[in-house]
Amino acid sequence: MRVLKSAALAALLFAVPALAHHDGEVFSAGALQVSHLWTEEVGKTAHAVPVYLTIRNTGTETDRLVGVKTTFSDAGKFEAPVLGADGALSVREIPAVEIAAGQTLTFQRGGITLVLDNVQRPLEAGEHFDMVLEFAKAGAVEVEVEIEEPHGHEGDHAEEAKPAT
Repeated sequence: MRVLKSAALAALLFAVPALAHHDGEVFSAGALQVSHLWTEEVGKTAHAVPVYLTIRNTGTETDRLVGVKTTFSDAGKFEAPVLGADGALSVREIPAVEIAAGQTLTFQRGGITLVLDNVQRPLEAGEHFDMVLEFAKAGAVEVEVEIEEPHGHEGDHAEEAKPAT
């Protein structure tokens, strides 16, 4: 029964369509390609800010995203939905995110999310900020995150939805 629940959770996580806003710049670290980095505008009182992105592993070996740094927040953390022993779905912090060879993984609402805590400045739409992603094998890569106006994603980007593969 637990295997069935785990399979159902995996299907949920990877069946949710990726909401690709724009191709934007693609940042590379070894065989990894990072793109579609964005977050929404938040005021100066925001404490935690989710960041969404896509990582494509074009290589033949699995790698892991193990760390995230900015100059204006605590180190980033990773959160994912987890199915508990009681069958309840909850969100939990995970230590790293694995990207298998040939896999494209999209961080998105309802799935795996990168969260910046203790944000020390407002994030205004139209601006960008730098962030460093640390991979176990590929090393560090500096990326740029686009800040968008707050909006619902179900309607305004539906035509761009692509399933994560």
